[in-house]
This record gives sequence, C-alpha cells and structure tokens, in this order.
Amino acid sequence: MSRKTQRATIVEVARAAGVSTTTVSVVLNESRSNVRISDATRAAVKAAAVRLGYLPNPAAQSLRRQRTTMLTLLVGGLANPFFTDIAASVHANVAVRGYELNIVDAYRLEAELQALDQLRNGSSAGVIVATGRHGARGQAIDA
Repeated sequence: MSRKTQRATIVEVARAAGVSTTTVSVVLNESRSNVRISDATRAAVKAAAVRLGYLPNPAAQSLRRQRTTMLTLLVGGLANPFFTDIAASVHANVAVRGYELNIVDAYRLEAELQALDQLRNGSSAGVIVATGRHGARGQAIDA
C-alpha cells in the first residue's frame, strides 16, 4: 500500500506537533484528563492532524473503550427496494449518533445466525432485525 493510501497514525501526528502520543490522544478525543494542555499545544495538535489527514481508527477506539460502535442490520433482501429504503434510513440515523452500520442481507438463515453470533461475541453492539419473517425462524430466535 502506498503512503498516500495509508492513514496517518497518532504517532505521526505527535511527531509533527512535537508532543507525546498521550497529548495527541487527549486533544483529539477531547478527553477530560488531569493532563494540562495549553491552547497553543491543542492548536498545534489539531493543525498537524488536519495537515496529515489523520482520521481516528474505529477498531482501535473500540478496543480502548472495550465496547464497539458497530450495529448490525439484518434485512430480508437488498434487492428489494423496501429493504434498501430501511437500510438507508437506519444508516442515516445511527451515523448521527456515532455508530457504524454493518448491513447483512439475511435472506439465508445462515447469514442471520452469523450476525447474531456477532452480538454474542461483542463485535456488534446490537442487531436490528428487519427481515419481515423473523418470527418464523425458530432457530434464530432460540440461538
């Protein structure tokens, strides 16, 4: 992968701003911390992040918080415009609340069961079921 397609890291932002990675983390996450950071340092960190094109890594944030911001939406078939409209609406609503959305075409029972496993193993914070036939799937309900 070329450097232009790789994401800037917190280490690179810290190096560019001349501060520690802890300082970058506190500034970019707008954390309430006992660490006192001057306005000039905050501005330098934010400017370096913008200049380098830094974007937070959602997976790393989930690990640090020990919770995920991923939600899973099960739809009955993305080929059906009804379910596509549901997916678009749910996506818009979860995005403004800071969540990411994993949309699963759960036409097949196996896909639905796999998505429910994501809820059990913690890789999804919640599962929204919009299949139109979930009550008829005892195997998924009992899982």
